[in-house]
Amino acid sequence: MIVDDYLNALYGKCDRGHVVLIEPTNDRVSGYFDVTRLDLVKQHIEKQPLDLFIKVNVMDHEQTIERSKGRGIGGTKEVLALVSFHLDVDAGKDDRYLTPTKMLDALMSMPLAPSMVMKTNGEDGGYHAYWLLDEPHYITDEDDRKRCQSISTRWLTELREHAKPGTIDGTANLDRILRPAGATRKSGNTVQPYIFKPERRYSIDQFVLPMTEQPEPEVIYTPRSTPLSDDDKVITRYLQETGQGSIESVLSRQGYRRCDSKPNFWTRPGGQSGAPTGEVYVNDGVPGFTVKSGAAD
Repeated sequence: MIVDDYLNALYGKCDRGHVVLIEPTNDRVSGYFDVTRLDLVKQHIEKQPLDLFIKVNVMDHEQTIERSKGRGIGGTKEVLALVSFHLDVDAGKDDRYLTPTKMLDALMSMPLAPSMVMKTNGEDGGYHAYWLLDEPHYITDEDDRKRCQSISTRWLTELREHAKPGTIDGTANLDRILRPAGATRKSGNTVQPYIFKPERRYSIDQFVLPMTEQPEPEVIYTPRSTPLSDDDKVITRYLQETGQGSIESVLSRQGYRRCDSKPNFWTRPGGQSGAPTGEVYVNDGVPGFTVKSGAAD
């Protein structure tokens, strides 16, 4: 009954839209179903549990097909309704991350207790945390969509505060995919409930938290009236003295990947989403790397 209960907790109150299942390694839709036919969603998960993810929020897949000529998996603009706020929380992966026990403590210390917490990879893995809404929130317009995204991002920021000094990767996008309950990893472990309280539900306004104090905007580059001194050319000196070649070759050896769509941008090692981590730039002929993601070392 794990899959049944999981799907009903998320979508039992929905009356329109689609549940979309994804094969991320192939970047393709594995199946999509009317949200009122959860029996078909369950059958699909049980038939093809390996390497299967779910778009947690309800999607307008017809809009996705129209926009992408049938090949897209749907993005934030195709999210039709929010059923929960949810985060993918790694634990015990390396020294940057909290242990599973400490990560669970951080989740339980949040202003609102999670409705569901799923074990994602056995006893030593991380968690998927869900905060269920009392009613599906069908997005009304783009301003409403931006507001929902802002709330989700702020909720992630709150968890980062509770999980210090551990790392929390950025997983607050409204079109986030997670492995559903019953999905199987290549390790052989099955995603299964650790905490399951579907009666624990919240209104969307309960997630609106006070804004944290924001630092002054960082000035990335200010034109100089005088050339850089040799002491300023730290990266150039490092490359010359170690004989490591260009800054791009250093990034490659460290496991960074160049973004296909943005040649100057690179993605950090282990990044699953492919989102840019930083940008190689040149300042007065001197190379550097501007970090653009809090997930980077």
